[in-house]
Amino acid sequence: MSRYSWLVILLISSVVLNLLLFLSVLTGWRPVKSDADSIASDRKSSDVFQDFEIVGFARDFSERYASFDSDTFRATQIATAFLMTENQRAARIEEIERLAEKMTKREVVQKAKLLRLTRTSDHFQADLAVELSEGSGPGMRRDRFPSRLRFSVTRVDRSAQNPWGFLIQDLEQTVPTESNSPKRGAEVALSQGSSALLRFPCVIENVELPKDSPIKVRLTTLDVSELQMRADRLPSAPLAMKAVCRDRVFDIRILPMAASADSQVVLQALTMEESKPAAGAIKSRSRAKTAIEKSIEEQLGFVIEAE
Repeated sequence: MSRYSWLVILLISSVVLNLLLFLSVLTGWRPVKSDADSIASDRKSSDVFQDFEIVGFARDFSERYASFDSDTFRATQIATAFLMTENQRAARIEEIERLAEKMTKREVVQKAKLLRLTRTSDHFQADLAVELSEGSGPGMRRDRFPSRLRFSVTRVDRSAQNPWGFLIQDLEQTVPTESNSPKRGAEVALSQGSSALLRFPCVIENVELPKDSPIKVRLTTLDVSELQMRADRLPSAPLAMKAVCRDRVFDIRILPMAASADSQVVLQALTMEESKPAAGAIKSRSRAKTAIEKSIEEQLGFVIEAE
């Protein structure tokens, strides 16, 4: 073959390769290792999403079931009843109808806050702090008590009434005798592939984990912060994690879960009592004021907070 023929082949090959690269950029195409790798990755991502989704459903149901007021009791509680399986739904609606008439004659507000959600292989346990207020003004009566829900979750088709695609079954409600008072700090036990959610009473600005930690975290913030945690592999020893608000810090220990453990805390709500002052915030507030700041205070008659 002549030198000219080789040059023509090389030129055509170069044009074809450049065309393929252009098409890949234009269409977003990327080569994959194999169909099996892609399917396994998609399945893993789907399992992680469904795991967070079912925990979110259990959390949402627990707080909605135990929260109501006399004005909207019937409507909100019937809507919650439709998140239950048929047999329990019928019994719950009958109970709601019986209580609704009494609610119209009383001014009642009940608020529930989920403190802890524990999961085993076949059920969830929700520990709630409940506040019940009756009446208004000086004669208002207020009571606080713990409540515990135990239930399992089954998957169903999504619908307009149930966009979650889950239903509650085997629901039991009790009043626990042990105290739900918070402990100093927090501990979270994770197994390989498991996940947990921490709720904070403030906006978390920074999360600190050891370098090369096997724990993956995702922070979601609205008026407060929620931290999703997942372990792709077990840490060889307990890990120390810090979650920092503007002037408070939460010390959290992440423990490898024992293989014999039959339950896992998948959601825990922390309180300010479980935090400590952030060292940076204390240091910044102790800074001496400048001469300019002192002069402004003297001239205008107000105090400038040193930061």
